[in-house]
Amino acid sequence: MLNAALLGKYDIGYYALGEEISDSTGEISMEVLSIADKLVKLQLKNESKEEYLYGLPFTLEKEIDGRWYRLPVALSNWGFTLAASVLEPGGCAETYADLTMYGDLEAGKYRIVKEELAAEFEIR
Repeated sequence: MLNAALLGKYDIGYYALGEEISDSTGEISMEVLSIADKLVKLQLKNESKEEYLYGLPFTLEKEIDGRWYRLPVALSNWGFTLAASVLEPGGCAETYADLTMYGDLEAGKYRIVKEELAAEFEIR
C-alpha cells in the first residue's frame, strides 16, 4: 500500500505504470553518467546498423514500494524543443535531462525515460 503522505504532494497526474522499460533495446542503450544541480548527463549508445533518432523530451519516474510512478511536472510553463538528433551506427552521444521542471525531488530511486529507454539513478 502506498503512503498517502508521499503521494499527497503530487497532483492527480501521478500514476502507476504497468509497462516494463529497460536501459537497452538490445542495440540502443542509455545510462546516467552524472548528476549535478538537477542536470542529469546521459549517454546513448547505438550498437545497431541503423541510424537512431532521439530528441530532448523525457519523463521522470520514481520507484515506490517496488512500482514505478510517472511524476507530473511542477512548472506549467515548461516545454521541449522538438528537434531530432541522429546517432550513427556504432556511435555514442551525450545528452542532458534538466529536472528543474519537476521541482524539489525527495531522496529515492528515479529513472529518466526517453521513448523506449530508461536510465535509473538515485537522489540521496
